[in-house]
Amino acid sequence: GAPADYSNSRSVEINGMTCEVYRVDSPDVHTLSDLAAKLSKYVDESFVDTQLSQSELFYELDGVLYVYIAGRGDDLTIASVDYEAFMEPDGESGKVVATIHRQDYDDTAGEWKLTGNDDTYEFPFVLRDGHAVFSTMKYLY
Repeated sequence: GAPADYSNSRSVEINGMTCEVYRVDSPDVHTLSDLAAKLSKYVDESFVDTQLSQSELFYELDGVLYVYIAGRGDDLTIASVDYEAFMEPDGESGKVVATIHRQDYDDTAGEWKLTGNDDTYEFPFVLRDGHAVFSTMKYLY
């Protein structure tokens, strides 16, 4: 999640509900344009623009960036997540592969056990100015 100053909040309306948003606590991110510039180092600029224009997580109020903390809880079926990075032979592109290993609670044994089911996600990137720049990003869990 975004770094937030929990002592500095404001109320905003989100989907008809009044919610608290908290000032982003980052030394180099004060506005949406600062956030877009920082994210564009690592994610394709058009993707950043699309995500920020549709986001209900970030709000710029009076020239100050705030974030809505949207906790989602724990997914207890996730036993672990592995990440691997692969470079293509061209040396200019690659991908990060994330594998989620699933578990389920065995009532008889009274413990969590691996199910053997894995979810695999691929995130392709290109190298730009020494950074891996991604063109897509998915929530894994």
